[in-house]
Amino acid sequence: MISLTAMGVLFLAASQQPASPPDGQAIYTQSCALCHGEKGDGEGIVKFDKPARSFIDGGYAFGNTPAALFNTIANGIGGTPMPGFKGQLSEAQIKAVAAYVLEFAPQKETTNLLAAVLQVSDRPLVVRGGLKSYQKDGDVITRGVVLGGIDGLSVEYDTQTMAILAFRKGEFVQRDDWGDRGGALLHPLGKLLMSNNENENSWGFFSATGFRDVDFRFVATEVSEQQAKIVYRIVDPSNSVEVAEVVEYFEFAKVRYDEPNIELVVDQHIEIIWLAKCDSSLFYGASYEAPLSWRVGRGLRLDQVELNKPYTFLYQYVMLDADTQSDREHQGHPHD
Repeated sequence: MISLTAMGVLFLAASQQPASPPDGQAIYTQSCALCHGEKGDGEGIVKFDKPARSFIDGGYAFGNTPAALFNTIANGIGGTPMPGFKGQLSEAQIKAVAAYVLEFAPQKETTNLLAAVLQVSDRPLVVRGGLKSYQKDGDVITRGVVLGGIDGLSVEYDTQTMAILAFRKGEFVQRDDWGDRGGALLHPLGKLLMSNNENENSWGFFSATGFRDVDFRFVATEVSEQQAKIVYRIVDPSNSVEVAEVVEYFEFAKVRYDEPNIELVVDQHIEIIWLAKCDSSLFYGASYEAPLSWRVGRGLRLDQVELNKPYTFLYQYVMLDADTQSDREHQGHPHD
């Protein structure tokens, strides 16, 4: 006969047993296999216009590291059927399914002895440093900044001209300057989506009637409301007066477009605050030419309104799919 004391000891011992770790395979089967297939080959029961990603081919939207895959599973992919599971699965469960998904990938050797790879996880990142220009071989953007969003979108800036240099999708940045006293360039890692290599004009360019060649003063970067933001001011070069302050951030469009020829959409959220009275209107995008594979918004005119009050607007960059790009080439439409 077991005494009450012995039963208490047995109960205490059972309660002290560590909980078993989440079963990544079981979670994958329940939450992921319908779209991505039991074998991770993208051949799930649920079908889409664009097939779900195949992991056995090494296909990962935002990188093949555990941190990058955790971020994708937790936050989803904006503008696609891929949802975020942060509200449905615990952190331990997401890590478990990420580890299981990585087992589908082909094995490859990776070495990174001296470099530091920065990864975006549950909070956006901002990194500053030198960037290679996309316009001329050998040119360097000495005062570059890269904004990294939790949706996998990276945006490169030249803070001297406030020109947008490039959009990338996937992993964030590798920096080699830890042991080089800051002298080495930053190496953005994501897949290059669009780069400013077609003309000398700035991307995301403000111009103005009366003082078309406006100047810019970089102010700061900030991370707030789960967005990496950049802040700068527009200056009238005729009198050095700061006319307006601009705050920008970017993200992949959360609403999926119904047009079949669209690969993805980048939303640029812009807030402008007029700081001083002027006789000119600002134009956004007036000096912008889109690469062949992209469609961008037309120039926006911003007449001056009440001072020190924020006004917001949206500018969009639309990436066309490969078939549409080819058609545009044959039809001789280099730009919209």
